Amino acid sequence: MNVYHLYCLVFQPLVYQQSKPTYHVSVQVSDGSFSSRTAAVTINVVDINNNAPTFSQPMTSVPLSKSVPIGHNVATVTASDADFGDNAEFK
Repeated sequence: MNVYHLYCLVFQPLVYQQSKPTYHVSVQVSDGSFSSRTAAVTINVVDINNNAPTFSQPMTSVPLSKSVPIGHNVATVTASDADFGDNAEFK
């Protein structure tokens, strides 16, 4: 008859960085005697869109003449987003 014991593993928290979506850790398991096994575990963090874009200037005001043609570029604004992947793209 096999007897199994359940153990709870407690990990030190990983420092989550938006720019590092993958972590590689090594897990070692032992039965209390001389037998042990080690496994390489890859943790892929799935980003959520939890950061709003921020603009370099909170407000931009551009005076326009009514003679400016439709489709003409009248201003350029810059923004950044702390998310990564698709959640950091602007549309």
